[in-house]
Amino acid sequence: MEIFKSLKAVYSGENAIFNHIALFSFIGIMVISILNYCYSAFGHLLMGSFLDFVAISPLQTYLFLLLGIMLILFLTGFAFNYAHRAFDENLSLPELSLCCYTVFLKMLPVVLVWNIYSTVGFLAGIVLPFSSSIFYIYYSLYICMIPFVFVILVLFARDFKYRKFFFNPFSIFKVINITLGSIIKLVLKLLLLSIVPVLVVFLILHFAQLAGHQSLKLGLKILGLCVAAYSIFIIQALFNIETVKIIQKYSDKFDIV
Repeated sequence: MEIFKSLKAVYSGENAIFNHIALFSFIGIMVISILNYCYSAFGHLLMGSFLDFVAISPLQTYLFLLLGIMLILFLTGFAFNYAHRAFDENLSLPELSLCCYTVFLKMLPVVLVWNIYSTVGFLAGIVLPFSSSIFYIYYSLYICMIPFVFVILVLFARDFKYRKFFFNPFSIFKVINITLGSIIKLVLKLLLLSIVPVLVVFLILHFAQLAGHQSLKLGLKILGLCVAAYSIFIIQALFNIETVKIIQKYSDKFDIV
């Protein structure tokens, strides 16, 4: 399967082990920062008794929030930089560098526009009767369209050139028409592949419940969340790589202006 070749490529190349350790460390810091902020700001309201951080000052709370946001922006840029490199068949994980912020800034207008479109689409369904079948059909279709939004974002990451196509809300229907079958197969493959990390995270959280010492219990819970976030990032990277291949396969059908 092509998906396994892509997975192998993600973990191959020069300094692959170091790059993945660095990536996991960045993701771990992001997760811990966001958890610290959420626990300090909302306490048990959001997380119940799942986590139990030491209370921190208001200043530290917002510093954790700032750090978490900066890392989210960095990792978003890193993901699309990876997609950009994939168009040149460079599938090994790149080194983490500050150029990821530059990539994020290039992506920002297109990401913002499609987030607005997605929000409008989500809110439009609220007017439908909750008990009607139309309500569930609408949001089922809404969820099914999300991967095709990412196809547009990956397509933009090919050369980062602003064109009308990337800001036209109806472009998604053209993308669906061209890539529907391929994207459905890709999503199904990734869902099957996701079973392994889900089981790993489940086992880590299960052992956390069995741990007797409170510090060990907390450490295992945080580790489980970090592994989950890292796995999501890798699955997203695989989606981007395979999407690049799909775009290249149907490149003659994309008339982008």
